[in-house]
Amino acid sequence: MKTLVVVYSRTGNALSGAKKIADELQADLEVIEGKTNRRGILGFLRSGYEALKKDPTYS
Repeated sequence: MKTLVVVYSRTGNALSGAKKIADELQADLEVIEGKTNRRGILGFLRSGYEALKKDPTYS
């Protein structure tokens, strides 16, 4: 059975951890990438606002 590690990382911190886990497990790594820029303080605020509105983030 093959293992798959799937990760979404707004800042890149979770991605580095997922890469280590995938390497340790000899698993494939799939990165989910959004179309909206969520970096920096504005991206952080946008993400919080969308979470409060409970808007699905398709973009």
